[in-house]
Amino acid sequence: MKLSQSSLILLLSAIVAITPLSIDMYLPAMPSIAEAFGVSLHMAEATVSIFFLGFGLGQLFGGFISDQYGRKQTTLLGLIIFTFATLGILNVPSIEGMLICRFIEAFGGGFVAVNAAAIVRDRFEPKDSARILSTVASIMMIAPMVAPLIGSFIIKFGEWDYIFYFLSGYALFLFVAVASLLDQKKVKREKVSFKQVLQSYTTVFKHRQGFGYLLTGSFATAGMFTFITKASFIYMEHFKISESMFPIYFGANVCFMIVLSKTSSHLVKKWQPKRLLKIGLLQMLTAGSLLFLYTAFESQPNLYVILPLNVIYVASLGFVFGNVDACCLAFFPKNAGVANALFGVTKFGFGAVMGLIVGLFEGYGFAAPFMVMFITSVLANFTFTTMTPEPKKDLSFAS
Repeated sequence: MKLSQSSLILLLSAIVAITPLSIDMYLPAMPSIAEAFGVSLHMAEATVSIFFLGFGLGQLFGGFISDQYGRKQTTLLGLIIFTFATLGILNVPSIEGMLICRFIEAFGGGFVAVNAAAIVRDRFEPKDSARILSTVASIMMIAPMVAPLIGSFIIKFGEWDYIFYFLSGYALFLFVAVASLLDQKKVKREKVSFKQVLQSYTTVFKHRQGFGYLLTGSFATAGMFTFITKASFIYMEHFKISESMFPIYFGANVCFMIVLSKTSSHLVKKWQPKRLLKIGLLQMLTAGSLLFLYTAFESQPNLYVILPLNVIYVASLGFVFGNVDACCLAFFPKNAGVANALFGVTKFGFGAVMGLIVGLFEGYGFAAPFMVMFITSVLANFTFTTMTPEPKKDLSFAS
């Protein structure tokens, strides 16, 4: 069945929505999960970090398999893995079992999400592809705001595991939709060995500036993922925000990130992406510094000091995302796919590592997540400054 362009956009948006739904929808239920398994909230939050790790690896392997065997088959395989792993979460007796299932679930989710852009590239010319993917991205910005609201609504009328029933049902719906609606585009594919793919990755690693942008974006993203991992601890455990109010506090960050993302899209017509990236990184560093210093020296932090600083920190990604990708990929016109895949792996990999590292600083109390957010902002600015210098022929940031 041949889909219209608008129908394809809706289907692709639903496909990539599986990521924010899987991450953000169960955040309001984190205290309930910790209580159900008899573990600390920090242990329950590790299920978010392990998801980041599995998702990054899923993108890496899923991208390679997709290039070899087709987008539709790889997407369907990913949805099968995701569905069975999600159902497995409903039957595990311990938090360790949930961690294993979340990793497998994320691995399948990576197979699914990595195919969206490839499906578009197979069907449209570059100009139309950019427009369609931009539309999908715009729709997808809403998902992280809606996901906690859905989760909060579900647990208001049921238990936390109902969220995973919803996710498994959503994955089954996508499986039927992809199987029945998405045609297998006939694309001539050159068989490439995994060894050749690894050699392409080496090309990216060896390019100082390109790799510098990759690290910059990964450290910046890790800061945001640290916040996502610890959002339940910050708002629900420390400030005693209710499950029904949590989505509003969490959604404020996403809302302002969308505003800055749209602002960046407008300003990039006049300014170079690197200039906008620098602004975003400095904004992140400023907010990260203030958050860490305030929580380190204030014994009773005020919610209405923490909230706006969190919003400023997360919103800065509106100037980072897109611009750091553009700066990085400009160095790899022949290996853009490889560089983009590697970008996805390192972003989610760094996010997983930083989320787990926060647990090691549990003794620092409420300041722990903000210390890690501050460190990642410092590292992002450091790699940006030292590894992506301005070319001598053009020392200005202006276009």
